[in-house]
Amino acid sequence: MSHKQQLELSDSLSKKTAQLESLLIMANGKLGDCSDDVRENYLWACQELSTQIRAEFDRYWELTKDLAKPEGREPLGFEQHWEVANGVATPKGGEL
Repeated sequence: MSHKQQLELSDSLSKKTAQLESLLIMANGKLGDCSDDVRENYLWACQELSTQIRAEFDRYWELTKDLAKPEGREPLGFEQHWEVANGVATPKGGEL
């Protein structure tokens, strides 16, 4: 993965997580005032954005995981503290 590709993917992930965070903050306690159609569309938009973030993160992880592995040593960072199964990351041992 080139440095430019890393920056583009990182920028995209940053933008999408900020968008999702903003959507969720704005709706906090206010979706009850909306019609069923509006609530359904709003939650669908949040779910779609979340799915895009997960797919991009998975792509980023696959493209960069070998960069973090010093030869002959265990990788540092994410793999040291987290396990990923079925696209879900959980702390190793239950807690950090």
